[in-house]
Amino acid sequence: MLARRNEGPQSALEILRRWQQPREHAPLGWSYASLRGILAELSAPGLGGGLLTEATLQLAAAQRQGGLVCLIHSDPAIMPYPPDLQRCGVDVRALLCVRLATPELALRAAIRVGQSSAFALILVDLCQLPWQRRTPPLSPPQVTPYLARLAAWCRKSEHAVLFLTLKEAEAPSLGPLITLRACLQAQPERGVDAYRVEVTKDKRGGPRPGPQRSPLLPSGLG
Repeated sequence: MLARRNEGPQSALEILRRWQQPREHAPLGWSYASLRGILAELSAPGLGGGLLTEATLQLAAAQRQGGLVCLIHSDPAIMPYPPDLQRCGVDVRALLCVRLATPELALRAAIRVGQSSAFALILVDLCQLPWQRRTPPLSPPQVTPYLARLAAWCRKSEHAVLFLTLKEAEAPSLGPLITLRACLQAQPERGVDAYRVEVTKDKRGGPRPGPQRSPLLPSGLG
């Protein structure tokens, strides 16, 4: 029997170098298929306008592919209503939902969930209402170690982690280990809270337009 070489723990820099190598036949654009094997971030200026709707659609897409999904919230005040999740096609009976008090706890939970290798998609909601925020926003040096561990897991398992953030499209992503970044662009001419998903960062091929949708969740929750 051949002994396995002990490579030791990888540094964040080593993971970043491997992460920047092109992946063959990587699907481009915005869809659940394009999220597999990477860290992705979905941003919007505010909670309204489709952020939770779009995230919920990705959960439903992962379930249709036969995968288990997990939803981790960093603000107990922000929780989708189960009937609304069902309207978007999510089987709530097969949804693991974790409620925590801070973004750092949410990132730690994502690592624990990822270590199980049971979940095809982990959705980490880092959105916090300003009046509910208990701790200052995490800085990039604080976030990077968590992203490094999650990136290694994604690449090995071909599973996905999608972060939700409240920020403008011009704001930087969570860090260099985020492969795909998309932002919601409001389209009021198409209806109240209608939006388009715009890919603003994709290390596999560059920015490109995404799908146009009308939120399925009630106004104020979308």
